[in-house]
Amino acid sequence: MENAVYSVNSNKRLSQDSIYNLVEIAYDLQSFVHKMSVFPHLTVICGSTQIVKHCNLALLSSPTDTPAILSYDTTFCLGDFYVSVLLFRMTVFNSAPVIPALLLIHDCKTSITHQEFFPLLVTFFPTFQTLKYHW
Repeated sequence: MENAVYSVNSNKRLSQDSIYNLVEIAYDLQSFVHKMSVFPHLTVICGSTQIVKHCNLALLSSPTDTPAILSYDTTFCLGDFYVSVLLFRMTVFNSAPVIPALLLIHDCKTSITHQEFFPLLVTFFPTFQTLKYHW
């Protein structure tokens, strides 16, 4: 069974080179992949621009008694890579759903990959510069 799955997956790949496939996907999904670095460590920062836009609006309109909540969950193993997720709780809705705002895909569990991620949050969430949020 494993050989059959491997055969099907191999035939559907763009190539056998995972990094090449990642670059090709980044070019096709420019509104999803925001930054990609392959050296010295592989890091990919991605997320829907529409979701980020809605999160920014929710940050501005969140009532003070139920402020919007961002949380960072790290680190889930996904095959050869790790995934860290910036989660956003949409408190403007009664059900307050939690949605993934941004994803960090990385190949090693070091603090440097996370240090590259957090400064970019200000570019994705300019609301942080105008509002007083606690980190």
